[in-house]
Amino acid sequence: MRHPAFNNFLRQILYLSLCILTGLALTLCQFGLVPVPAGVLLLDGLMLGILAGLLAYLLWFVVFFADFSGGQPMQRMMNHSALLVLLLLIWVGGGYLLELLFFPASSGELSKALPMKAIFGLLVFLSVIRLYQDWKREKEIQEDEIPELPTVVSGSPVSNTPNKSLDTISVKTGQKIHLVQVSDILFFQAEGDYVMIHTPDGRFLKEQTMKYFEENLPAERFIRIHRSSIVHANCISKIELYEKQNYLITLKTGQKLRASAAGYKQLKAALKL
Repeated sequence: MRHPAFNNFLRQILYLSLCILTGLALTLCQFGLVPVPAGVLLLDGLMLGILAGLLAYLLWFVVFFADFSGGQPMQRMMNHSALLVLLLLIWVGGGYLLELLFFPASSGELSKALPMKAIFGLLVFLSVIRLYQDWKREKEIQEDEIPELPTVVSGSPVSNTPNKSLDTISVKTGQKIHLVQVSDILFFQAEGDYVMIHTPDGRFLKEQTMKYFEENLPAERFIRIHRSSIVHANCISKIELYEKQNYLITLKTGQKLRASAAGYKQLKAALKL
């Protein structure tokens, strides 16, 4: 998934401008706190603004592919806290190293502003994470609302009669090929262009699409609860609402998966709830 700020040239310019504005804002915050020349403060702020932009770019992929909003409230708070601490350590620590490299004579004075920079960075990255999560949620809702259209060949609709359900799935680990029994699978999870198959005996990466498994697995047992998850209905132990239009699925193994509103409807129909 490409970062939305890099879909076109104008967005790239806007993203760079925001990085520069962040650096200028930090520079203004340091005036009066750090007794160094204004030019040094300006360059220091711009460096940290660009560094914040690089971290925000990488953060997009973390938020999009990792489920930091799943689980109970305490778990979500711990996930976000750990992510923020890591970002601040990289940002403040990386900025200090840059100051030592480019402004060795002023690094001692600049270091006095580290607590303020940490608070500034906390506000910036909290805002970025919230923005990314809102974008991700909107995208998921849009994808869930898109109806599937029948395939048409030569002007005639093709029958949607499903193929014979899969009984086993072959996966390769190193030089070995394993045959995974479909009945033993707990759930499937999208991993970019691959699918991770979760079983009680471990995880197996398969070069296949979620759409393929959705169409070829036994529909009465495997339900697509999210664009990135297909769950074995017999492995579910609990279903609960944890966020607006989102549900939390707890498996008998204790693992937790997120279900979208559309996925929950399919799950309710399959389980006759």
